[in-house]
Amino acid sequence: MIGAVAVVAVVILAGVGWSVLRDRQATGVIEAPAGMPVVATEPRLVLLSDGSEVRLNGGGEIAELFTARERRLLVARGEAHVTVMNDPSRPFVVSVGTLRVRAAGSAFNVNLRPGRVDVLVTEGRIEVDREMITPAGKSGPAGASVVPLGALGLGERVVLTDPPLPGAAKAKLNIVQVRQKDISKLLAWQKELLHLGGATLAEVITEFERRTDLRVILGDPALGQLRLGGRVRANDLDSFANHVADALDLEAERASDGALVLRRKALESR
Repeated sequence: MIGAVAVVAVVILAGVGWSVLRDRQATGVIEAPAGMPVVATEPRLVLLSDGSEVRLNGGGEIAELFTARERRLLVARGEAHVTVMNDPSRPFVVSVGTLRVRAAGSAFNVNLRPGRVDVLVTEGRIEVDREMITPAGKSGPAGASVVPLGALGLGERVVLTDPPLPGAAKAKLNIVQVRQKDISKLLAWQKELLHLGGATLAEVITEFERRTDLRVILGDPALGQLRLGGRVRANDLDSFANHVADALDLEAERASDGALVLRRKALESR
């Protein structure tokens, strides 16, 4: 079963024979088609066929790979918050990198970044395993096995290297307890509006970049200490640029690579 799922995952990621569903719905809700990737250009709610829900961050990609015996969700890239519908007859497994997260009636956040996977439980309890691939050799053909790593409860978080460092495949989970207010901050990307609340420009830029994958460059690093209030759409670069420029009397322009550049206005333009 693991080998078959791995083959399907490779086909999906390679894009061979599949068309990618890119969300353009004003409602922000997508019904995931079985076996086909869902790519979100901005935070979206994805409904799975079993009633489970996935909040998919901008730049994220998932695919529903359900069978009659197992509900498997592939997180190919990016960040997703999964709320699992309980069904004892069919286990729910999230494949993210080499990790396998097993859940029943739980909710958790996974974030796949280059070289690491971040897992945070927001409701219930989950089990975390790692899939190990054994290369073909004199001892026999290539194979796969699953190594249990441990369990996580409400508010517990782990960050794991992926693929694992040499000798660390079976290492004990380094679990960190996260406070509720910090959980809210980590999941703030789910909200369409970015509330500024007197934050510094540097703080606002960091949060905006985290949600959108768009770069913002300051012409003068000292501008990062300026504070501003109000709220803007967290997925709209033009709205963000206009708000910051008007509130702080700055010039905003796009660089050739698409980045937003903020700088002080020239004296003659004042």
